[in-house]
Amino acid sequence: MLVKPGGRPKLLSPSNSNIQNWRISIASGKARDRIISALESESKLHGPEGIQALPEDYRQFRS
Repeated sequence: MLVKPGGRPKLLSPSNSNIQNWRISIASGKARDRIISALESESKLHGPEGIQALPEDYRQFRS
């Protein structure tokens, strides 16, 4: 996971109304570089438009 302070990822981060089982992986060196490259490539292909809106039934749980 690439973490940058103040960036858009905070909009998609876990919250008190997000009840998914979250897992965090930490990588460094060449493994980290490969992950970042893959994430950047996917982001350029799909952008924020590829993120689905929260279904109506779940909007009541937003804080």
